[in-house]
Amino acid sequence: MKKALFLLGMLVSICSYGQFNHIQYKKDCDVAYRLAIDDSNYSKSLNQLSKVKKQYGKLYSEEYILMAHCYKKQGKETKSAKCLRSAWSNYGFDMACFGQVKQIDLGEINKDYTAKQQKLVQQGFDNFAKLKRSNTDSLMLVLQTMLEADQVPRMKFYSDTPIDTIAVNREMALTDSINLIAFKNIIYKLGYPGEWILPGNSSQVFVLLVHSSYNQAFFDEMKDVLLKEVIAGRMPPSHYAIWLDRHYSVTDLPQSYGMLAVPENLNLSEKQKQEITTERLKIGLIKNCPIPTQLLMFE
Repeated sequence: MKKALFLLGMLVSICSYGQFNHIQYKKDCDVAYRLAIDDSNYSKSLNQLSKVKKQYGKLYSEEYILMAHCYKKQGKETKSAKCLRSAWSNYGFDMACFGQVKQIDLGEINKDYTAKQQKLVQQGFDNFAKLKRSNTDSLMLVLQTMLEADQVPRMKFYSDTPIDTIAVNREMALTDSINLIAFKNIIYKLGYPGEWILPGNSSQVFVLLVHSSYNQAFFDEMKDVLLKEVIAGRMPPSHYAIWLDRHYSVTDLPQSYGMLAVPENLNLSEKQKQEITTERLKIGLIKNCPIPTQLLMFE
């Protein structure tokens, strides 16, 4: 653990990659998702994405995939393939949410591409490898060390041999406390390790995030900090929403974002779903992310 934390101290600081409000960015993108998914109006969706790109100077991976989806629906396969090339050549923002939008199927988008069009997509995959930062491996080692420590006391509950529950819970609390100190250091020094910092590997931090939701002191300190990370484009809105709902669920407070597959979120009225959608959009979580989500939960 000490070695891993030393490596963390050696990481090169990462500058912000967007000086705009990413919650507002996602709100503007949400219009394009609704046009494409709810209304099947692909031309208007593409026009909206063009406006977003012009306003913010960029699109993220998931929005390029949305463009590829729209062009494919219009029968414009080459334009669709070029958008997939752009998708894999750029950083993602909230791929965890996008991966659950069932109406947009990468398999269907890629289906029936010609060899030339497939080559365009492959160029994107090749470009994706170039997104990897020089400090990615070091940070991954830090996170892996933390995850391994996280699981040691928890796995004792699944042992066939008798355990001292009080002692194991004490060990788990101590491990979590140590991990949360390191976790906070990562966030304060580098920002939340989302797709911008760990392209393709942001899920590595998810277990630590979920377990941090149990800690009231961490929650109180980091709630506003993490919101700023969402605004800055480093923390996916879906991660923030599930962190909030997870904390509210263990403190017996109402869940504002409908992220957890608990009984009260399975039979919601249309009015309740609309209220959740409104709250979600306030933090940049698009309407078409399912309620509840199918994000894996960890104990």
